[in-house]
Amino acid sequence: MLAGVFGVCAAVKTLKQISTQAHWMKVQNRTTRRQLSVTQESVQVVIDKERARIRVEVKENPNLFPTDDESSLNELVYKVFCEGPTPAFIVNAYATLCTADTSDPPKKAFKIPASFPTVLHPDREGIKQSAFIWQVFDEDLGPMLNTHTLFLHFYGMIEYTDVFDKPRFTKFRYIWSIRDSPLFGGYRGVWVKNGSDEDNKAT
Repeated sequence: MLAGVFGVCAAVKTLKQISTQAHWMKVQNRTTRRQLSVTQESVQVVIDKERARIRVEVKENPNLFPTDDESSLNELVYKVFCEGPTPAFIVNAYATLCTADTSDPPKKAFKIPASFPTVLHPDREGIKQSAFIWQVFDEDLGPMLNTHTLFLHFYGMIEYTDVFDKPRFTKFRYIWSIRDSPLFGGYRGVWVKNGSDEDNKAT
Protein backbone atom coordinates (compact mmCIF):
# COMPACT_ATOMS: atom_id res chain seq x y z
CA MET A 1 0.00 0.00 0.00
CA LEU A 2 2.72 2.42 1.08
CA ALA A 3 4.76 1.48 -1.96
CA GLY A 4 1.84 2.43 -4.16
CA VAL A 5 1.45 5.80 -2.45
CA PHE A 6 5.18 6.52 -2.76
CA GLY A 7 5.03 5.51 -6.41
CA VAL A 8 2.16 7.95 -7.09
CA CYS A 9 3.99 10.73 -5.23
CA ALA A 10 7.16 10.06 -7.21
CA ALA A 11 5.22 10.11 -10.47
CA VAL A 12 3.55 13.41 -9.54
CA LYS A 13 6.93 14.87 -8.59
CA THR A 14 8.40 13.72 -11.89
CA LEU A 15 5.50 15.26 -13.82
CA LYS A 16 6.01 18.56 -11.99
CA GLN A 17 9.71 18.48 -12.83
CA ILE A 18 8.92 17.75 -16.48
CA SER A 19 6.35 20.57 -16.52
CA THR A 20 8.86 22.96 -14.98
CA GLN A 21 11.53 21.95 -17.47
CA ALA A 22 9.08 22.39 -20.34
CA HIS A 23 8.17 25.84 -19.06
CA TRP A 24 11.79 26.96 -18.87
CA MET A 25 12.50 25.48 -22.27
CA LYS A 26 9.67 27.58 -23.70
CA VAL A 27 11.07 30.65 -21.95
CA GLN A 28 14.54 29.87 -23.31
CA ASN A 29 13.16 29.39 -26.83
CA ARG A 30 11.35 32.72 -26.69
CA THR A 31 14.53 34.40 -25.45
CA THR A 32 16.59 32.76 -28.20
CA ARG A 33 14.08 33.85 -30.85
CA ARG A 34 14.16 37.42 -29.53
CA GLN A 35 17.96 37.42 -29.53
CA LEU A 36 18.00 36.02 -33.06
CA SER A 37 15.52 38.67 -34.18
CA VAL A 38 17.66 41.41 -32.62
CA THR A 39 20.75 39.97 -34.29
CA GLN A 40 19.02 39.86 -37.69
CA GLU A 41 17.84 43.44 -37.24
CA SER A 42 21.38 44.49 -36.32
CA VAL A 43 22.78 42.77 -39.40
CA GLN A 44 20.13 44.45 -41.58
CA VAL A 45 21.04 47.84 -40.10
CA VAL A 46 24.67 47.25 -41.05
CA ILE A 47 23.69 46.15 -44.57
CA ASP A 48 21.42 49.16 -45.08
CA LYS A 49 24.19 51.47 -43.89
CA GLU A 50 27.03 49.96 -45.89
CA ARG A 51 25.32 48.86 -49.13
CA ALA A 52 25.46 50.71 -52.44
CA ARG A 53 22.45 52.48 -53.95
CA ILE A 54 22.26 53.49 -57.59
CA ARG A 55 20.41 56.64 -58.60
CA VAL A 56 19.77 58.05 -62.08
CA GLU A 57 19.55 61.82 -62.52
CA VAL A 58 18.02 63.37 -65.62
CA LYS A 59 18.25 67.15 -65.77
CA GLU A 60 19.84 68.24 -69.03
CA ASN A 61 17.91 69.24 -72.12
CA PRO A 62 18.06 66.71 -74.95
CA ASN A 63 20.44 67.58 -77.78
CA LEU A 64 18.16 67.70 -80.83
CA PHE A 65 19.57 68.08 -84.33
CA PRO A 66 17.88 68.96 -87.65
CA THR A 67 17.10 66.07 -89.97
CA ASP A 68 19.62 67.30 -92.56
CA ASP A 69 22.43 66.83 -90.02
CA GLU A 70 23.17 63.21 -90.81
CA SER A 71 26.35 63.15 -88.76
CA SER A 72 24.60 63.64 -85.39
CA LEU A 73 22.10 61.62 -83.39
CA ASN A 74 19.53 63.13 -81.07
CA GLU A 75 21.05 62.61 -77.64
CA LEU A 76 20.33 62.83 -73.94
CA VAL A 77 23.14 63.15 -71.38
CA TYR A 78 22.26 61.85 -67.93
CA LYS A 79 24.11 60.97 -64.74
CA VAL A 80 24.37 57.78 -62.73
CA PHE A 81 25.30 57.95 -59.05
CA CYS A 82 26.56 55.20 -56.77
CA GLU A 83 25.62 56.30 -53.28
CA GLY A 84 26.81 54.70 -50.07
CA PRO A 85 30.28 53.71 -48.80
CA THR A 86 30.69 50.57 -50.93
CA PRO A 87 30.69 49.87 -54.69
CA ALA A 88 27.96 48.38 -56.85
CA PHE A 89 28.66 45.56 -59.29
CA ILE A 90 26.73 45.97 -62.52
CA VAL A 91 24.98 42.87 -63.82
CA ASN A 92 22.82 44.31 -66.59
CA ALA A 93 21.65 47.74 -67.71
CA TYR A 94 19.55 49.33 -70.41
CA ALA A 95 18.51 52.92 -71.10
CA THR A 96 16.12 53.76 -73.92
CA LEU A 97 15.46 57.20 -75.39
CA CYS A 98 12.58 57.17 -77.87
CA THR A 99 9.50 59.00 -79.07
CA ALA A 100 5.84 58.00 -78.99
CA ASP A 101 2.60 59.59 -80.13
CA THR A 102 1.26 59.65 -76.57
CA SER A 103 2.49 60.74 -73.14
CA ASP A 104 1.60 57.31 -71.77
CA PRO A 105 4.51 54.89 -71.35
CA PRO A 106 5.19 53.13 -74.68
CA LYS A 107 3.51 49.73 -74.91
CA LYS A 108 6.49 48.27 -76.72
CA ALA A 109 9.38 48.70 -74.30
CA PHE A 110 12.54 48.51 -76.37
CA LYS A 111 15.53 47.76 -74.18
CA ILE A 112 18.64 49.39 -75.60
CA PRO A 113 21.74 48.19 -73.72
CA ALA A 114 23.66 50.83 -71.76
CA SER A 115 27.44 50.74 -71.62
CA PHE A 116 28.28 50.96 -67.92
CA PRO A 117 31.52 50.20 -66.07
CA THR A 118 31.53 46.76 -64.47
CA VAL A 119 31.96 48.34 -61.05
CA LEU A 120 30.49 51.64 -59.93
CA HIS A 121 32.39 53.19 -57.06
CA PRO A 122 30.86 55.76 -54.71
CA ASP A 123 31.12 59.14 -56.41
CA ARG A 124 29.39 62.39 -55.49
CA GLU A 125 29.89 63.76 -58.99
CA GLY A 126 28.30 60.77 -60.72
CA ILE A 127 29.29 59.45 -64.12
CA LYS A 128 27.92 60.90 -67.36
CA GLN A 129 26.18 58.59 -69.78
CA SER A 130 24.51 59.18 -73.13
CA ALA A 131 21.34 57.75 -74.62
CA PHE A 132 20.50 58.21 -78.29
CA ILE A 133 17.35 58.22 -80.39
CA TRP A 134 17.88 55.68 -83.13
CA GLN A 135 14.68 56.65 -84.95
CA VAL A 136 14.70 58.48 -88.28
CA PHE A 137 12.36 61.45 -88.73
CA ASP A 138 11.09 63.22 -91.83
CA GLU A 139 10.81 66.49 -89.90
CA ASP A 140 12.88 68.13 -87.22
CA LEU A 141 12.08 66.57 -83.86
CA GLY A 142 12.12 69.77 -81.78
CA PRO A 143 9.00 71.40 -83.30
CA MET A 144 7.09 68.11 -83.14
CA LEU A 145 7.84 67.82 -79.43
CA ASN A 146 6.87 71.45 -78.83
CA THR A 147 3.45 70.97 -80.42
CA HIS A 148 2.93 67.58 -78.71
CA THR A 149 2.83 65.79 -82.04
CA LEU A 150 5.36 63.43 -80.48
CA PHE A 151 6.47 62.83 -76.92
CA LEU A 152 10.01 62.06 -75.79
CA HIS A 153 10.44 59.18 -73.32
CA PHE A 154 13.46 57.99 -71.39
CA TYR A 155 13.33 54.78 -69.36
CA GLY A 156 15.51 51.91 -68.25
CA MET A 157 16.79 49.68 -65.49
CA ILE A 158 20.14 48.98 -63.84
CA GLU A 159 20.59 45.58 -62.21
CA TYR A 160 23.48 45.17 -59.79
CA THR A 161 24.71 43.40 -56.67
CA ASP A 162 26.05 45.02 -53.53
CA VAL A 163 29.10 43.97 -51.51
CA PHE A 164 26.86 41.53 -49.62
CA ASP A 165 26.12 39.80 -52.96
CA LYS A 166 22.44 40.72 -52.77
CA PRO A 167 20.71 41.35 -56.14
CA ARG A 168 19.22 44.83 -56.50
CA PHE A 169 17.88 47.09 -59.23
CA THR A 170 17.02 50.68 -60.02
CA LYS A 171 14.21 51.38 -62.50
CA PHE A 172 13.42 54.79 -63.95
CA ARG A 173 10.98 56.33 -66.41
CA TYR A 174 10.82 60.00 -67.49
CA ILE A 175 9.03 62.12 -70.05
CA TRP A 176 10.14 65.42 -71.56
CA SER A 177 7.35 67.77 -70.51
CA ILE A 178 7.16 70.94 -72.63
CA ARG A 179 5.18 74.10 -71.95
CA ASP A 180 4.83 77.26 -74.01
CA SER A 181 6.17 79.89 -71.62
CA PRO A 182 5.81 83.42 -73.04
CA LEU A 183 7.58 84.86 -70.00
CA PHE A 184 10.66 82.84 -70.86
CA GLY A 185 10.58 83.52 -74.57
CA GLY A 186 9.03 80.36 -75.90
CA TYR A 187 8.94 76.65 -75.26
CA ARG A 188 10.63 75.24 -72.19
CA GLY A 189 10.95 71.61 -71.21
CA VAL A 190 11.70 69.66 -68.07
CA TRP A 191 12.11 65.97 -67.35
CA VAL A 192 9.42 64.60 -65.04
CA LYS A 193 8.86 61.09 -63.73
CA ASN A 194 6.30 59.13 -65.71
CA GLY A 195 4.45 55.86 -65.26
CA SER A 196 3.71 53.94 -62.07
CA ASP A 197 5.66 53.55 -58.83
CA GLU A 198 6.83 50.21 -60.19
CA ASP A 199 8.38 52.03 -63.17
CA ASN A 200 10.41 54.20 -60.79
CA LYS A 201 11.47 51.70 -58.17
CA ALA A 202 14.78 51.05 -56.46
CA THR A 203 15.55 48.07 -54.23
